Amino acid sequence: MKLNTIYALIFLLPSLLFGSQSELAKKRMLEDLNFLQQSLEVRYAPLEWKRSYVGLNLEKEFEQARKEIQQKPHVTTKEFQRLVSKVLNSLADYHVGAQFYSTERSKLPFAVKSALDPESESGRRYFIVHIDWSKISRLAFPLSVGDELLEWDGQPIDKVVKELCKQEFGVRNFEGTNLALAEETLTERYGFLGQHVPSGLIKLKFKSSKSLQIQDVVMKWEYRAERIKDFSSLGASKDKNKLVQANLPLQKIEQGMQQSILQQGMMVAAHFDPVRLHQSVENPYERGSRSNYLPNLGKVIWKSHAKDRFHAYIFSAPSGNLVGYIRIPHYMADEEETKEFCALMRIFENATNALVIDQMDNPGGSIFYLYSLASALANKPIDVPKHHINLTQEEVNMAVRRLPELESIHNLEDAHEVIGDSIGGLPVTMQTVEKMKQFFYKIIEEWNEGKLYTDPLHVFGIDKVTAHPDGCYTKPVLVLVNHLDFSGGDFFPAILQDSGRAVILGTRTAGAGGYVLATSHPNHNGIAGFTITGSVAERANKEPIENLGVKPDIEYAMQVEDLQHNYRSYVNKILETVESLLHKS
Repeated sequence: MKLNTIYALIFLLPSLLFGSQSELAKKRMLEDLNFLQQSLEVRYAPLEWKRSYVGLNLEKEFEQARKEIQQKPHVTTKEFQRLVSKVLNSLADYHVGAQFYSTERSKLPFAVKSALDPESESGRRYFIVHIDWSKISRLAFPLSVGDELLEWDGQPIDKVVKELCKQEFGVRNFEGTNLALAEETLTERYGFLGQHVPSGLIKLKFKSSKSLQIQDVVMKWEYRAERIKDFSSLGASKDKNKLVQANLPLQKIEQGMQQSILQQGMMVAAHFDPVRLHQSVENPYERGSRSNYLPNLGKVIWKSHAKDRFHAYIFSAPSGNLVGYIRIPHYMADEEETKEFCALMRIFENATNALVIDQMDNPGGSIFYLYSLASALANKPIDVPKHHINLTQEEVNMAVRRLPELESIHNLEDAHEVIGDSIGGLPVTMQTVEKMKQFFYKIIEEWNEGKLYTDPLHVFGIDKVTAHPDGCYTKPVLVLVNHLDFSGGDFFPAILQDSGRAVILGTRTAGAGGYVLATSHPNHNGIAGFTITGSVAERANKEPIENLGVKPDIEYAMQVEDLQHNYRSYVNKILETVESLLHKS
């Protein structure tokens, strides 16, 4: 009898430990939700806009998340991370997102894009646009770019993509951008983004663009497992020291992430991994890639070197006019890139009659670098957006600390010593110093008046950009945009459109309309950090960029012919628009 009792205790002990750890994990989850909610209530600038525009009820979203945790007997770390992503998706904000400590990922060696087709049942068709032949043999994958994807594990592909939209990006955000993101996510999933990561085999159905034959292909996900053990399943006592040690690096990460936007100046999509910019094998369909899928727009007369930062060339238009082309892949750069951009503008100014700027699939970056590129197109002073800023002591403290430094500046040499020669490539002048001082004075004044949400202000006092001294292009400009232009990718065309400096062609941009604040806190649920929007930028017409994005002057959505025949319809539309600009100039 006693032996049976001992056996019972032996078998019961692990479950008691597991239950204790599970309860501790749930307690930590609730605490993390409280921290996240408070951070949003204090720092999230578009909160009132979201309540009116998308019907956000922040309190209700968090309460529902708490109920889900409390009602389940056991919640894994992955389940909690998915729940956090779901809550953040409810804000309909492409700047808002959490990043997690996770090694899990899954990939298939091809990429898919869709095109509108009014004659199809769903109104949209999906095609292979890129295949990584270094990952798969042609024998195992007897398909080609341009072949149509029909089914995904027995389900119509359109249904699968739309469900992926809902699961990974929410239902309140811009449908066009959500669909584009879901197409990316279809064949590439990451645990660090809180995504569901599949493994094993998957059955796909394709239609050949050449033979029109339908064929089934079975593939295996290139899966990398999670190597970080779930906190909720760890033994409460035996792993205690390991857990403490595992959390020590958080202090360094926190120090790096908790920097005000006024120090970083960053505006980049929350779900974009900057590591992609440095991948050895460039995928032309990767956001931020140096050169993308767009073919040469005409006979190339001159082009930049492959090692140069910018993919640029001069081509001959059908009319015989010489036209420049330059790709701006992202705005995560600085002074050296601005110098190269300006040098290219000098070449284009002397040799061309018009310029095409391709900033499609642009994930964003530094607001000040963005301004510096705009200044290289400023044939007249160009106004930039103002921002409503959510204030805390952090911004006021920085203003108080920076003002004495700025007030000590008496000449340009002092300015360059204190601030630098440029901010993100934008030259520093004595006027810059004065405007920065006025900005910091205003921050302190608004705080003292009890305003936690400021009147519209120009960040750092930069209210306009003028012709860059290193080079400026003065002739007609066409800017290409699409649904995967975020943040800086919203601001650049907005600035040029509002000033009448450029014509915008493509599809509406994502609508990530403010600067980004990043933060972190010690936790046991794998939250590496999260980003929120710290300002609401408004355009010249007083409308926010947030959620609205930039509507192009000339709408063009990719056609089936584009995805199957090297974008020839799109190229024709670009050339037609360029000729129109030349005719008007």
